[in-house]
Amino acid sequence: MEFFKSNILFDISVSAIGAILFLILRIVGQKKHFKIKSLFLITIFAVYFIVRILNSVAQPLKFDLLDSSLDLLEALLLALCVIKAIMFALVELFFYSKKGVEIPKIFQDTLFVLLYFILLMVILKEVLNINLTSILTTSAVLTMVLGLSIQDNLSNLFSGLAIQMEKPFATGEWVSFEGTIGKVKELSWRSVKLLTLENDLLIIPNNKIIKETVVNYNRPTHLHISKFNIGVAYRHPPNKVKDTILEVLKNEKDISHEPKPIIRLIDYGDFAITYEIRYYISNFNRFLQIEDSITTKLWYAFKREDITIPFPIRNVNLRTVTDEKERKKRETEIAERAAFLKSIEFLAPLSDDDTLKLAQNGRSLSFCTGEQVIKEGTDGDSMYVILQGDVDVFINDATGDRKKISTLHAGDFFGERSLMTGAKRNATIVATTDCIFFVIDKENFKNVISSHDGVLRQISDILSRRELELKDKRQEVSKPVTSTQIQENSKKIFHRIKDFLGF
Repeated sequence: MEFFKSNILFDISVSAIGAILFLILRIVGQKKHFKIKSLFLITIFAVYFIVRILNSVAQPLKFDLLDSSLDLLEALLLALCVIKAIMFALVELFFYSKKGVEIPKIFQDTLFVLLYFILLMVILKEVLNINLTSILTTSAVLTMVLGLSIQDNLSNLFSGLAIQMEKPFATGEWVSFEGTIGKVKELSWRSVKLLTLENDLLIIPNNKIIKETVVNYNRPTHLHISKFNIGVAYRHPPNKVKDTILEVLKNEKDISHEPKPIIRLIDYGDFAITYEIRYYISNFNRFLQIEDSITTKLWYAFKREDITIPFPIRNVNLRTVTDEKERKKRETEIAERAAFLKSIEFLAPLSDDDTLKLAQNGRSLSFCTGEQVIKEGTDGDSMYVILQGDVDVFINDATGDRKKISTLHAGDFFGERSLMTGAKRNATIVATTDCIFFVIDKENFKNVISSHDGVLRQISDILSRRELELKDKRQEVSKPVTSTQIQENSKKIFHRIKDFLGF
């Protein structure tokens, strides 16, 4: 006991340990950010404390080798404790906690190695009487070997410091290096780690990355121009192609619409006119999904507009198909479509011949999942019958909020109000699966209905009821629509239909 009491260094160490442990435990109880680092620091101090006691007990035994070993271990642990405590206080408590500044890990590691190396030289001289400085300066061979062995590490270290000072990229940003795109996961004294699009970890030495060109997709702003090319057949007017592409981009929610997308004709190729599609995105990590969504919707939009994407391959198909077979196939398709139209409520009053005419003169359109078919408030003069797929119906309620009111399936229809009266679309329709629609436009319907005044009144009644029901849903009214309301509204719709169709 007398030894512990007389050893001033031991008393100071124990006091320092107690004070630091108290401070750390207090911090741990308040902030979870420091938990792991503070527990590591506590562990180091505990190990040092145990070694210190063992060294104090072993000193009276006079074993020189044991004494020198324990002295060295104690000194190394004490140095580690002191450096870790200082760095913890500066980096975590002062800069991070009080100033809100996060010191890069490479600076922390460099400072730690530098301080520990200085203390190591002092410890070796004081404990083992080894002057490392004189050994390095007097031994040219050793100095050369040491320099060559750490050449790459020093190069990586100073390159890493240069990266940290210049800050060409930061953790979490997307960059491209030698054609590989990845997200920066970590910057250390030796390397930069990227998580690639294939979910692989790419480790690039600092001395290599500082010599090559690096593209940062998050600077100077998060807005990034994404682009791709598409070829279209020569027979299509460029302005029509551009308008079709812009309409697809206009309804793509994941791109930025300010600045606006740009479509450029860039080449007259051997098989196609090539267009460059440029648009802005603010979320770069979704650029592949966004491009996939746009290219998929372009295929459906081009098909609806009868725009061809050519390819330099010639297919020669030899088959025997007579005109009679083709005619019968076409008649069968029209008859099936006419029967389908006949089953629709407001078209039921039409005769079989009139329904057949509608089926002959209508057209089919395809939409992909997620595409907007029609938008509330826009002009329209056509009706859509769902031949295949499902759609969701959205309206803006009394407060202006968009809400879903129903889902339509194959056999349902929408847009009949615009077809009959030319009124603006009263709902937004979005495809929830790949869909095929049969479209009846104004001219087609006008040619069929012009001589059927009685049928027109029946259709007016049906449209009146549907319009009033939709109005109640918009206003969230639960009371049923009366027959008087239907008749009064039907008269108005009847006259609107006649005026619109020009009867």
